Amino acid sequence: MALLLLTLTATACGESRSVQCEKIGTILNSTSSQMLSASGTSQGFSQGATLADQAAADLEALDLGDKKLSNLRSHLAAAYRATSATSLEMDAISGSSGTVTSSAANNDIIARFEQSDQEFGVVFNAAQAYCNGGDVPPEFTEQPAS
Repeated sequence: MALLLLTLTATACGESRSVQCEKIGTILNSTSSQMLSASGTSQGFSQGATLADQAAADLEALDLGDKKLSNLRSHLAAAYRATSATSLEMDAISGSSGTVTSSAANNDIIARFEQSDQEFGVVFNAAQAYCNGGDVPPEFTEQPAS
């Protein structure tokens, strides 16, 4: 009887935070390596946008029982969607080789692209801190991304 109770208790609690974090980490690591490979091609920005959209969808499809981690995941997905949008803007101004030259006309787009990259890094670091038991800014754990 005690074994049955222990089994039911373990099942009711769901997956541990570390297991849920591993699921997120798998998506992040896979996307990162694919984006790195794509970045060296003439289609890098458009491929990056596609990969970022897929990562956002994959993250959103995860069933996470940890509410704070679920909120963090929504911020990661939103950051990937912003990366996708700015990657498409960069693709529109890139030459046939996939490079973007700095000019007065391109500087706003380049700045938005760099900003989205920095914002993704902040959310990524918050998720990593949470998964390692560290402090996380409450704006990432208290509410999902809007």
